[in-house]
Amino acid sequence: MIVPMKKLSLVVMERDSDSFLKKLREIGVVHPQRKRVPSAYLARLLGQQDLNRKAINVLQRYMKNDANPPPLKSIVSADTNMTNHILGLVDEKEVLQKQLAYLEKEKRRVEPWGDFEPHDFSFLSHQGVELYLYLVSLFALKRIGDEIKIIVISRDKQWAKVLAIGNEIPGITPFRLPTHSLSYMENRINSIRTHIEGIENELVNIAYHREQIEADMSHVSDEIEFEMARAGMGTLAEESIEIEIAWLSGFVPDEKVEIVINAARENGWTLAWDDPAPADRPPTLLRNRPFVRIIEPLFSMLGTIPGYWEYDISLSYMVFLCVFFAMIFGDAGYGFFLLGIGGIIGLVSKNKSIVKPGEKKKIPDAARLIMLLSSCAP
Repeated sequence: MIVPMKKLSLVVMERDSDSFLKKLREIGVVHPQRKRVPSAYLARLLGQQDLNRKAINVLQRYMKNDANPPPLKSIVSADTNMTNHILGLVDEKEVLQKQLAYLEKEKRRVEPWGDFEPHDFSFLSHQGVELYLYLVSLFALKRIGDEIKIIVISRDKQWAKVLAIGNEIPGITPFRLPTHSLSYMENRINSIRTHIEGIENELVNIAYHREQIEADMSHVSDEIEFEMARAGMGTLAEESIEIEIAWLSGFVPDEKVEIVINAARENGWTLAWDDPAPADRPPTLLRNRPFVRIIEPLFSMLGTIPGYWEYDISLSYMVFLCVFFAMIFGDAGYGFFLLGIGGIIGLVSKNKSIVKPGEKKKIPDAARLIMLLSSCAP
């Protein structure tokens, strides 16, 4: 059932607009009408919210079960911006992974030549002695003329490693010298791996406290709602009048209007309300009986919540879904299997759910829907 709404118009002194919005937010029953308004502060808040979401998505990849997670204060300092810290760790890890991939590839290329110091070649070059390394076939080795001074370092049945002194071997590309020695690359690879492992361990430790971090980040969402309401407030001003007033339009459930009326009386606000006009787009608030409410998670997932001026098809849709599910999965085995899955999900979610003091833990509606559909399968 779609809850009826009332359209409100609240007028206050412009100088009291911030305190007005704070009190309105504490009441928590008014849905402000959104307007397209420029706000640099709002843009910064939205940017921060996007960063927060990215940080939470990162932590989801590092979630692990541990009965004794480390305290959050031991991971980062108290004055650290957690979002920036998490995303900074991710960026640092990506840079290190690129360095690691390059060094491992370079190590494989240089490894057949053994451990040598490339800077020695540069030193000899400055002294007038040019040295070049080559990997040549035995057939090409025999065709190298006597005018090229070479030293055969090693050979096998097909290839030979050759050091040319003074001049390059015509028609053959010399081995490209690395920037660092093989031993340096091996040490650097081990150091990077250790550093990456440390970053991942830190992200795992932070992920243990994901709920706490989400709660710390939630104030940004509150600030966004507040700023959108503040920026969307209109202002009436005249040059001959020194007093300015501000107004805010919004929607409130019909049953909650009395709360706003009492608040307006206490704080001296000017309030007017009426039924929404056909051109208005009030928010949709569904309130169904527990039996029908279990279909709402599916509507939320599909994004098919009805508009305010539309009919609520929750009951008819659920009946149709049960019949359709029974036609497709008309098998008792599948039904009992899905019933077991729904029961397990429901019990696990119920045990992990966080409720307010005095409330009882309940099985989530999504799990109830799975169990209902599974009972239709036989």
